[in-house]
Amino acid sequence: MKKSVVQAVANVRPETAPFTQVFKAEDLGEIWLLRIGPALRNEYLFKLQIQTEHPWNKKIMLTRKDVAPDRSDWHFRQSNGEKYIVFLMKKVMGQSYFEAFIEGRKTSIKAQLDEIKSRRIDPNHFIDEYLESLAQQSKMPQSKKAS
Repeated sequence: MKKSVVQAVANVRPETAPFTQVFKAEDLGEIWLLRIGPALRNEYLFKLQIQTEHPWNKKIMLTRKDVAPDRSDWHFRQSNGEKYIVFLMKKVMGQSYFEAFIEGRKTSIKAQLDEIKSRRIDPNHFIDEYLESLAQQSKMPQSKKAS
């Protein structure tokens, strides 16, 4: 019996950054980022841990980081192929400023790195949660094709 792609991925743990970056987002909760795979691929897991109802709450999304001299953005591609930026880091005179862009909100949300919490979150738990979510998605019933 052949393994599904998700099962194959679940059996191979991706390389990760040494720690999860946790950001406190004003009046919202937390944003988690974890680099997965080789650093040159710039792929990150993105997760919101927020206090309000939102479709993204506690959902882990695979994002890509684009880097420029004065900014970096983390984004995913929407079903229409357009880039949706979820997190942005700007550098101004050596200082880094972070903003989150959450679907349904009209303004960005300022965020600040929480270095203490970042060191407490085990990247392996984050990866486990991500791989488990992939496995759950693979178990969802597929819609039948029209004949």
